[in-house]
Amino acid sequence: MIVAIIAIDAFVRGAIGLYVAQQKHRPQLEGLILGVLLGVFGIIVEAMLPTQLAPVRRPSLLWTDPPGSGGSEHKEQFEYQDTPYEQRFQRREGTD
Repeated sequence: MIVAIIAIDAFVRGAIGLYVAQQKHRPQLEGLILGVLLGVFGIIVEAMLPTQLAPVRRPSLLWTDPPGSGGSEHKEQFEYQDTPYEQRFQRREGTD
């Protein structure tokens, strides 16, 4: 009986850790492992880790006309921002 309670508790802590990691755009396995192994402390650690950049949807420059559609269809693709957070707000030279 006690083993079942411990297993259910570990499952719940792991699920909470996974959810926190998902909300912060971090690897979900990281949140699961921290939640299961370290419990509440692991969930707090996961919540304190920095949020990673989310994928940004940018329209591509590819336009295609499917046969018989009579119009153009815009294809979109996923890209990731590769500029670090600190560099996005630095002052550029030559601007006032």
